[in-house]
Amino acid sequence: MSKKINITREKLYELYWDRGLSIRKIARKLGVGKTTVEYWLKKYKIPRRTPPQKDKLSNLTKEELYDLYWNKGLSLSEIAKMFDVNKSSVKSKMMNLGIPTEKNRRKPRWKHINLSPSPTLAYILGVILGDGSVYARSRGDKAIALNTIDKPFAEAFYNALKEIGLNPKIYTKMPKDSKLKTRYYVETCSKEFYDWFNRLTKEDIRKIALAYPKEFIRGFYESEGCLTKYTKPYGEYYSIQIANTVEWKIDLIVELLRNMGFRVYKNKYKRDYVKTGLFLMARIHRQEDVRRFLELINPCIKK
Repeated sequence: MSKKINITREKLYELYWDRGLSIRKIARKLGVGKTTVEYWLKKYKIPRRTPPQKDKLSNLTKEELYDLYWNKGLSLSEIAKMFDVNKSSVKSKMMNLGIPTEKNRRKPRWKHINLSPSPTLAYILGVILGDGSVYARSRGDKAIALNTIDKPFAEAFYNALKEIGLNPKIYTKMPKDSKLKTRYYVETCSKEFYDWFNRLTKEDIRKIALAYPKEFIRGFYESEGCLTKYTKPYGEYYSIQIANTVEWKIDLIVELLRNMGFRVYKNKYKRDYVKTGLFLMARIHRQEDVRRFLELINPCIKK
């Protein structure tokens, strides 16, 4: 005779179907034998899970499951429904494969992002080649980020990412030292963008920049540029300065500005504290060109 177990039909149904526990695990949890659990499943007329459910999920690779959850933003319930299994089976599969889950993850509405050459994409590219970054996090997801003290710059980058179909976040970090400025962080994740960016060659970047020079220069200037004021005996004058430690980037900026009719000077400085040993700068000194640069490029920050 099967041992009587102190459990309701609803509780047994929850353990077996909602939580996806096996009969063996339920028996261990209740302190009874496997046959006892099988008896009460039949007694309570609880339908048994069929083998095909397990087979459907077992054929799913780690890469495929990771892509569904992290890159496409599907919830555990949505993945379970896709493979006709319960939510707990999906979670258990992810744990076994070492795929991290985020308990309170805000589910993004996944959609294909627009990576066709455009003014907005040129601006984003300019920012990333300056202060922005594209990198793989330790937990595996691919991030696009910007860390800046300029709020208008952070908002402009946020809006550009949103325009191409990404789902960025923007937040602030107050410094502990009152002498330091508040920092603004913009961040989003996209494997599609990460893969696209890492496939780009210098020539690919140059083509996009040549197609949309104003937007590309604006993004790079807002990252790496400044408007410097000089006081001389004969009066005040201003200079546009755009600096970086990578020569081909400065060469590209110089090329674009000269194509637009600006008189640009390129300077090189040896600096031991720089990894490459060189600090490069593109300068515009002529006051007419400085005014035209600010009007034509129209950066959101003049610095």
